[in-house]
Amino acid sequence: MTLIQGIVLGIVQALTEFLPVSSSGHLVLAEHFLKIHTPGIAMEVVLHLGTLISILVFYFSELKKLAIDFFTNRDPVGRQMVWGLLIATIPAVIVGLGFEDQIDAFFSNAVLVSVAMIFTGFVLFSTRFIKHKGRDDVLIISALLIGVAQAVAIVPGISRSGMTISVALILGISNITAARFSFILAIPALLGAGILKLNEALQLTTNVSTGAIIGGFLSSAIVGYLVIGLLIRLISKDKFWLFSIYCWTIGLISLLITVA
Repeated sequence: MTLIQGIVLGIVQALTEFLPVSSSGHLVLAEHFLKIHTPGIAMEVVLHLGTLISILVFYFSELKKLAIDFFTNRDPVGRQMVWGLLIATIPAVIVGLGFEDQIDAFFSNAVLVSVAMIFTGFVLFSTRFIKHKGRDDVLIISALLIGVAQAVAIVPGISRSGMTISVALILGISNITAARFSFILAIPALLGAGILKLNEALQLTTNVSTGAIIGGFLSSAIVGYLVIGLLIRLISKDKFWLFSIYCWTIGLISLLITVA
């Protein structure tokens, strides 16, 4: 893999990690149709770590406040948010550890990814009929259900942000709080994936140039930071459901090409 290819995949990762269109699905399809071959999912882990950095930078002040609220109980809402994030992380941990081999196999199945993207489109479209004047707190049961949605999104082609934000909206959480909860919830998910695949990622140097790794990491981090702000603006204008059209289009086109 060349430097340019690494940067391209990094940009694809960043554009699709936070927008509800499935970053993993796009990476699988990009590798399939552009003939960019990577060793397993290790390169994707590197790109995910890049977007992890973008979340940490974008939400640095809020993460700092949540940490203070949790340990001092200065703001009960902030403390509840942290507990919600911890609980919402559990389902993905169980699925990720229990079905690691099966999940790895999904990344070579372009047909499954195409169908999963179409499914994501239907989930996103359902939010069009929801009034987004919801509450700003995340109850424990709501956090658990959002966590289950995130666990389902481990399947490539099913958008993590799409599932978690959609479920949050369906549960009556306001659009801005739903987006913030989803983005911050990605931190333990991305970090956990990076830790689990760290050894495999380090072995990339034997198959992929160091420049490709660095280029992909940096491009995913920089573009990811910009995309977070973009989605927040879109979701605040109740335009979240429009991404369903994109998912249906890409899913159907890639499915037709793959099975033809």
